[in-house]
Amino acid sequence: MTRKNTENRGSRIPKRRIDVTEITDKLKLRIAGAFEKHFRHFGFKKTTVDDVAADLGVSKKTIYTHFKSKDEIFYFIISRKAEARKEIIEDQIMHIDSAMGKMEEMIRINFSEFRKVHKRKIKAMDEHFQSEIAAGAFRQAFKQLVSNIIEEGVKKGEFEVSDHDMTVRFTQALITEAIHTIREDNSLQPEDVLVASVNRLLQKTT
Repeated sequence: MTRKNTENRGSRIPKRRIDVTEITDKLKLRIAGAFEKHFRHFGFKKTTVDDVAADLGVSKKTIYTHFKSKDEIFYFIISRKAEARKEIIEDQIMHIDSAMGKMEEMIRINFSEFRKVHKRKIKAMDEHFQSEIAAGAFRQAFKQLVSNIIEEGVKKGEFEVSDHDMTVRFTQALITEAIHTIREDNSLQPEDVLVASVNRLLQKTT
């Protein structure tokens, strides 16, 4: 073998290994994106796996490899939106020094956004069941945010908490109940009462 051939062999660029997981994740996102488009245009009930599979040029089996049902796809879509929304709010409140200040601002931002969404006629949520799935996804996403704020408040000496997990649950329960009042009557303004209730739950007794 000549020196030239040896050099050429040594200078070859190795082929990039195909990441099967990356390909699978991209396809999963494509499927979810197509379903989201159909949900918005046709509504949840009228969206079929057959139609979405035809649009994507894949088989129904391919879709069911990634998702077990339409409900699971809907939850996946909403969960991603909820997580993205949580990260935005984290950025919006990070400049606030006090933990209670962060909690209050987080509550007010959430209620402001919820009112905007509640006023819209979203075909994707044309059933109470889908609305509950969405609410569950957002509760799960914001559970960690509430937990982090409470933990920060305890470290700073603002909050007095004997059972962290239970306190997170109680705080979320108060927020959820207040949201239910808006769903029933969008003209209500429960934020001030909610903030005061959360403050009483968390504040350090003297």
